[in-house]
Amino acid sequence: MRRRRLAACGVQPVGLVQHDFEWCSVDGAVAPTTGERFCLEWPSLHAETCQFFVEAFAQAFPHSWNSLLRENRGAHTAQRMRGPAHVRSGWLPPYGPELHPIERVWRDLQDDLAWQQFPRVDTQQDHVSQLLQAYDAPTRQSLTGDASLVEAMNALGS
Repeated sequence: MRRRRLAACGVQPVGLVQHDFEWCSVDGAVAPTTGERFCLEWPSLHAETCQFFVEAFAQAFPHSWNSLLRENRGAHTAQRMRGPAHVRSGWLPPYGPELHPIERVWRDLQDDLAWQQFPRVDTQQDHVSQLLQAYDAPTRQSLTGDASLVEAMNALGS
């Protein structure tokens, strides 16, 4: 149908291409004052993986009180979500990435990935994992430790 419409307008299509896409999701948390981090990779983002992330995060830091900033969107706020007693959730607007400290890490990571092409999604995942492992604590702290964000997160915990 599209081809006929283009031909009727005197335009000949060069070619019709169907791109196949594969993707994964990486959830992460960084302590902005120390740079300590926790990341998990998923094949997709939905309420079950968000719940698993919160539980795994709580198990990784069982002896400390933690404020976990989360985006106020469907997968993060599903009614079935439960939070462990020592992890307090703070909610950010669903489309306010500049407010979320981890988004600064993702932005920096995107700069490293720009214009790179990978033959398969698992090759890209390995590369992303290597990049994430290469961030040392001072670098993570410098990316996420904005004083106003730290102050706001401390207010969540009080």
